[in-house]
Amino acid sequence: MSEGEKGKLEFLSEAEELLEALGRDLVLLDESLRAGPADPDTVNDIFRGVHTLKGLAGLFGATGLSQLSHELEAKLDAVRLGREALVAETLDLLFRSVDVMHRLLVAEEAGTPPRKTSSTRCSPGSGARSARAPRPSPRRSSTSTPPSSRC
Repeated sequence: MSEGEKGKLEFLSEAEELLEALGRDLVLLDESLRAGPADPDTVNDIFRGVHTLKGLAGLFGATGLSQLSHELEAKLDAVRLGREALVAETLDLLFRSVDVMHRLLVAEEAGTPPRKTSSTRCSPGSGARSARAPRPSPRRSSTSTPPSSRC
């Protein structure tokens, strides 16, 4: 196995671990929002995970993963700096995005381009929260619109 192949395997493993941690942190964030304001430490942890994933993806040429991570990083930065409120739609976007990132990672591992279907795209209102119990929406913000149609 070449050094490049070893590096790619390490990237795929690290990226999967980051995505698993992001999923767990998003559940914690959802729970903290149910109890009141979002836990800033959890928001920062999620931001750092997305930032790390963006860098790794860029380093290993996973362009789609890198681009999506970049957009999420910008969204999370606005939330953590208080420029945007963390609302239910943003949390839904984050959950859907982690799912799309996982699909992109699987495609990267298989060496195939990801299929563009309605099930792999993030779009507002796709019902990603259906597996979680409903909760009252926090304060609404006029800046809660997702950064783009790509997520």
